[in-house]
Amino acid sequence: MRQLLSDFTASLQFWDYTITRGPALLDQHMHHYWQMNLADTGEAFFYCENQKYHVKPWNILIIPPQCRHKIIYPDGEFGCFSFKFHMRALEGGNFEALYLPESRETRAHISIIQTLVRELFPEQKSVEFRDVPVTGEDNYVTILEPLLQAMLVRYYRNRNNQLTMAGQLREMLIENKGRPFSLEEAAGHFSYSPGHFSVLIKKETGQGAKQFIDRERSRIACHYLEFTHMNASEVASYMGFPDVLTFCHFFRRQCGSSPGAFQKKFHTGIQLSTKKNEKTVT
Repeated sequence: MRQLLSDFTASLQFWDYTITRGPALLDQHMHHYWQMNLADTGEAFFYCENQKYHVKPWNILIIPPQCRHKIIYPDGEFGCFSFKFHMRALEGGNFEALYLPESRETRAHISIIQTLVRELFPEQKSVEFRDVPVTGEDNYVTILEPLLQAMLVRYYRNRNNQLTMAGQLREMLIENKGRPFSLEEAAGHFSYSPGHFSVLIKKETGQGAKQFIDRERSRIACHYLEFTHMNASEVASYMGFPDVLTFCHFFRRQCGSSPGAFQKKFHTGIQLSTKKNEKTVT
């Protein structure tokens, strides 16, 4: 069931803060995950496919999966936060690297990251640390993952909507808070007949449009049950189900569990993880 939510949000794998002393070269390579670089100090030159980016403080560079890139570090030191994560909601899009020059928005986002690191890891605020692995016991990921997701989707949406049709439909469902969204409404948005639209969605996802919509609504329901204080009855009402029984049947059919059992299992895991971390500290 955790898999359902991981498709809906960013799934953080590694993160670090590095200080690279130039002159230096990091040879061409690529990743199978997204990498978001938030420049803190100094400068570096990133070469992504056929594009060159001069990255300086308060700049952000997002490198999508399978994008070949290399980095040249001139004289001096380059300090950078880097987050490596999967984002299944954007799979299938033809994405290019995205460079964001200094702006009010990039300064705000980098300042948030700096503050989080200072508060969550006070012992590491002035030193570099590389490829910190993320485990299921790290509670801070519930803060970082939604932030990374929101930043990524916002930046690419502002630049150009490169999502597949299924990706666009997923975004529509998210923006609609998971409320009822019929096949006819979805098809009409893309100016297709319901039958043809369902065929196109199946080509992209392996599922018909109705099945795809139901699956995405179940993921949104998982998100509400995990990260809000709403119970099954409240989620049912918020998402526009006629009653809680209908919602429970829908959820069990999609997720293999009742909403209550799913929510209890998740929150029990959070409490056990918190207690374990508290023991380690003391």
